Amino acid sequence: MRHPQYIQFFPISLLTAAFAQFEVFTDRPVSLEERNQPSPDVCVARGELKDYLERHPRPEDLLLVVEVADSSLGFDLGAKAAAYARAGVPTYWVLDVQGRALHVHEEASSDGSWQSIRVLSGLDNTGLPNVTVNDLTLP
Repeated sequence: MRHPQYIQFFPISLLTAAFAQFEVFTDRPVSLEERNQPSPDVCVARGELKDYLERHPRPEDLLLVVEVADSSLGFDLGAKAAAYARAGVPTYWVLDVQGRALHVHEEASSDGSWQSIRVLSGLDNTGLPNVTVNDLTLP
């Protein structure tokens, strides 16, 4: 299974249930800075879809950003993680496809570091984490 399939099969239902009062987007740009608008594989934003018809979600809107890393693990855990932390995104996950693990970054610092990084291993046979809402600290 390659990157696009992992995004398709990512447990969106888990996120939708956990964040019922928020919007869950896939491959939607987010505005970290004027010239920095990455398109995370999945993000969860405050508000409703109508709030984002004229603009992209900003760091203050975001609760969670998720990247699925097949060949991009180093970049996702390095430069992207630092950019999301500097912007103040509260929670950042990286699904490591090859390593079969979910890297959970929490408590972002403006210097680009994360105060808490946990690695949840033990993906099931579909390559997705056996993660429930109780395994995660949700904002």
